[in-house]
This record gives sequence, C-alpha cells and structure tokens, in this order.
Amino acid sequence: MIQIDPKSQLVRADTDIEIGELDNKLSREGFTLNYWTPPDNQHHLAEVLRHRLPNVYYRGFGGIEELCVQIRLVNESGKVFMNKLAPRSATGPSLKNLAIGTADLVGVPIEAVLKIFPKPQNEAYALLLFPNEDKRASFWKSFLRLRLTLAMAEILPAPEGASGAGEEDSGGFSIAIADWGNRELVEAKFDLLAALAMDKKGMFVLVEDPKRQEGLLQRLKEQAVLAWKSKGEEKFAYPKVLQALKGAI
Repeated sequence: MIQIDPKSQLVRADTDIEIGELDNKLSREGFTLNYWTPPDNQHHLAEVLRHRLPNVYYRGFGGIEELCVQIRLVNESGKVFMNKLAPRSATGPSLKNLAIGTADLVGVPIEAVLKIFPKPQNEAYALLLFPNEDKRASFWKSFLRLRLTLAMAEILPAPEGASGAGEEDSGGFSIAIADWGNRELVEAKFDLLAALAMDKKGMFVLVEDPKRQEGLLQRLKEQAVLAWKSKGEEKFAYPKVLQALKGAI
C-alpha cells in the first residue's frame, strides 16, 4: 500500500515494499525519493529503517532518518505505536530517531511516511581537475565550508579518477559532482563551484555525454560507499549489503 500526498510531498507506504519499486511507482506520478542504497537499491523499506542503510545522495537529501518523518512500529506484545506526523514542539528523545537503525529493539517497522521530491527538471554532472593534491584539498575544504546541497560530491582517487572521464582528465587529482532539481538552482551552484575551482587553479569540466554521465554516477556511488567504510560507518549497514559490496567494489 502506498498513499501519495502531492501537496505535502509525502508518501505513506507499508515497509514490505522494496525501495526501488517504491521509487518506480512514485516516478509514474511525477515524484522521486532521492534515495539509493547500495548495492542495487532493492532492499525492503523495513530493512532500510531497521538497519539505517546508507543513502548515496545524502549530501543533497539526507539519510533515512531525515527523509522518514513518521514510523509505525509493532512490539513483541502486538502493541502498535508511532510518532506524531508534526513538527516536534518539545525537546527530548525522538521515537522515530530511536527506532531507526536499532533493528527490532524498539519495535518492528510496519509503515512509514517519507519525504518525496518532484522529478528533477535538470541533471548535471561535472569533473573538477586540479594540478596537484594540495590544490584539490584546498578546494575540498572550501567546498565543505559552503555547505552546498549537491546530490553527490566525491574525491576520485588516482588512477580511477583519471580514467573514464575523457582525455581532458589527465592529472589524476579529480573531484566528481552531480546534482539535479530546479534548473536555475543547479546551474547557479555549478557556476559557483566553477569559479571556486578556478580560484584554486583547477579546471571545471561539464560531463554532457549520457554514457559518460552514467559512468560518472556509478563511480560516485562506489566512492561514496568506500568513504563510509573508511570512516567506520559500515557498522550501520546490513551485513548482506557489505557482503555484496565486497564483490562489487
């Protein structure tokens, strides 16, 4: 069961639906979840909630704890309870945040209300190329301070960062970015980052070929997963996801 509220941009769904299937149904109604969890986005919503599976688009849209606004749980005794679907008016622990990522400790998730987004008007991809590691690191620090809500942004390690992007990507000191949504807003963010890259002696290269965009998006997803693993954030991930990733990356 899914119920879409286009005015509030929310969807109510049973947790036995796969994330990919839910997103496909939303797409037919002109919306998207902006949520993709490795390795194939085919985990059930219950798994995502129980184990706080990562969202590779977290920079722009947040993790499941931000995207889920209400959760319905059932405990061992069969009692059903949920948090209120309203802005919190008091301090203290949040039932929703306590439940997400704790397996079945608080209760088994049976229904959730998630934020949804209109299908994007525009998708944009780019590579930022730098002459050395210091220039790239300087740009990255400035980028993080800006707190731009890009869908994806990852440092690409050499030699992978120098392959598959075209002949112009020859330095190996690269950052890949992707964003989608309102056309004017996406273009404004890319213009800002192009100027910042130039200030750091780098080069901003738009990736416009659809095949190269697809390849770059895949590299961004892989690098996002590796970044989480390097920080030890894999402890939140469902074990089967990590086993699949070991064979895929």
